[in-house]
Amino acid sequence: MNILSTRLLLVFSFILACSVSTGVVAKGGAGGVLYTSIQGTTYVLLADHRKGKRGWASFGGRLDGQLPIIAAAREIEEETNGLIKQAWASKMLPDATFYKEKRKSSFYTTYFLEIPFKPAIQFTSTEVPKNKEGYGERGPYTWVPLHVLESAVFEYQKTKSKVQVPSEYLPPSKKTSWFWKKFLRNLSRAQKDGVWPWPKE
Repeated sequence: MNILSTRLLLVFSFILACSVSTGVVAKGGAGGVLYTSIQGTTYVLLADHRKGKRGWASFGGRLDGQLPIIAAAREIEEETNGLIKQAWASKMLPDATFYKEKRKSSFYTTYFLEIPFKPAIQFTSTEVPKNKEGYGERGPYTWVPLHVLESAVFEYQKTKSKVQVPSEYLPPSKKTSWFWKKFLRNLSRAQKDGVWPWPKE
């Protein structure tokens, strides 16, 4: 191991030790808002929850002792039923816009990640691996135009109440018909703080 490699290893170990000591790794959560561009229009991938009544949202979960960027890549793979691989997301996330939201004594980090387009039905119909923990929590899936999501965020900012997903974007197998309020709150705060990766369309 050369001097540069040794120094990088020491720096990484120091950052990791500091993260553990301050609770950054142990507490909080991370996830990704996945989007794509089709003929100049931005679409955001959302998923319902197979169990529960949360509503439609992006992807994420607890850190489980990992750094936010690692946890986000893991959650993205698990909650897209393996169609967006953790290894690929890990390579792309360092260049992605992100927003860190304070939640009580911890933080939730949201990464805005552009992905290659795949039909929503492909995410919905993919067979969930039985031997992998964390898979199968989400579904069905849908693509929502960015302007629809922006309107939902704006409505949430005004009312702080449940916002319905327009019916034309809801698949027949839906469990709920509204955006998850925590998801809209997170996006609202990101927008107000100037962390919004998309230009006006």
